[in-house]
Amino acid sequence: MIMENKNNNKEEYFLAKWLEGEIADQDLKLLVSTNDYLSFLELRNGINNYELLEQPLNTSLTKIKNKIAFKKKNTTNKTSYRWTLSIAATLAILFGLFFLMASNEINHTTAFGEQKTIELPDGSLATMNSKSGINFNPNSWVTNRVLNLTGEAYFKVKKGSQFTVNTTNGNISVLGTEFNVKTTDNFFEVVCFEGKVKVNNDHKEFILTPGKSVRKINKNQEEEYFTTNNFPAWTTGESKFMSVPLEFVIQSLEKQYNLVIQSNGVDFTRIYTGSFTHQDLDIALASVFKTMNIKYLKKENGIISLE
Repeated sequence: MIMENKNNNKEEYFLAKWLEGEIADQDLKLLVSTNDYLSFLELRNGINNYELLEQPLNTSLTKIKNKIAFKKKNTTNKTSYRWTLSIAATLAILFGLFFLMASNEINHTTAFGEQKTIELPDGSLATMNSKSGINFNPNSWVTNRVLNLTGEAYFKVKKGSQFTVNTTNGNISVLGTEFNVKTTDNFFEVVCFEGKVKVNNDHKEFILTPGKSVRKINKNQEEEYFTTNNFPAWTTGESKFMSVPLEFVIQSLEKQYNLVIQSNGVDFTRIYTGSFTHQDLDIALASVFKTMNIKYLKKENGIISLE
């Protein structure tokens, strides 16, 4: 317990010095644990962005900052250190409470074979495909239309300020348009159906107009192509693919029908062009595997064995 208190005092000392600007970020990172370093950064970010807070909080923060400046001029180094710690604790509570109230994120998810349409705060619509997720903060939506996406979704965006979809594969920015985004491990595709879409991926920028698409599969080069579709086929109960490795078709089958498909030596890199229905499993399996001369066997508990 004594050793733990000593460690805490040391980290508090480093925090105080860092807040006073006497320790640089890169030096602090070497002096404290990773978790503490990230927590300290969050605290400073909150202080630096205090003007975004409500007016009553602005007033309180200004008073605290004035007190810090006054105390630094009228105290010894030791007293100043202790005072800075108390101020740091006050700020941590202050910003902790604010961000707890302001981080009211809304999360939407879909299950196997499920589609869901959600209305965003500005009236924009997002239709989610199976096993997908969307989250956003409604409190900041008026000035910051940003959401995070996993899986696949079709967006109909109301005109207004910039609308951004963040994914692990890249981000998409628009002002008002209709577009589809699919983002999974090693697969990223954006299709524009109306308006104009800007896609940023791996430090590259693509501008899409109606009918144009861009995708990146595995670690291959991004490729652009044209489609004559006016909306994503999956929104009407059919998944379509154009020159896509079989592994991604299988992933889509698994998500739609809650399956586990075992390869047993089948080459998943083979290219597939075609479609399967969301309404009938037997027809869907035949549409994919019979056209590719792959034998399959339905087992119990949603397991499909390929041969």
